[in-house]
Amino acid sequence: MVLTSILVFSVGEMVASPKSQEYVASFAPHDKKAMFMGYYFVSSAIGFLLAGPLSGYLYSEVAKQAQRPDLMWYIIGAFGLVTALGLVLFHKFGVMKHPENKPLESEAEVA
Repeated sequence: MVLTSILVFSVGEMVASPKSQEYVASFAPHDKKAMFMGYYFVSSAIGFLLAGPLSGYLYSEVAKQAQRPDLMWYIIGAFGLVTALGLVLFHKFGVMKHPENKPLESEAEVA
C-alpha cells in the first residue's frame, strides 16, 4: 500500500508540476517571468510548511479526540474546493490583464 501511494503521488507530481510552472510563465510579463516563478515557489513552500501542522492538528484534535474523521476530510476537501475556486477566478479575471500576455497554444486552439 505504501509503495502504491508513493507511485501514485510521484506520477501526479510529474504530471502536474511542469504544467503549473508553464501556466505561471504563460501569464507573467516577459521581463518579470523570474519574479513570478519565485512567487510560485514561495507559495509552494508556504503550502508545504503549513500542510504538516494543519494535517497533524486535524488528525489529533478532530479525527481522534472528537472522533470525527469524516469532519477532518470535509475540512481538507473544503480547502481544496476554495483553492480550486480561487484558481478559476484568478484565471478568469486576473490572468490576461497585460496586452503582452498571450494565451497558451492549447487555449488559443480552443478559443
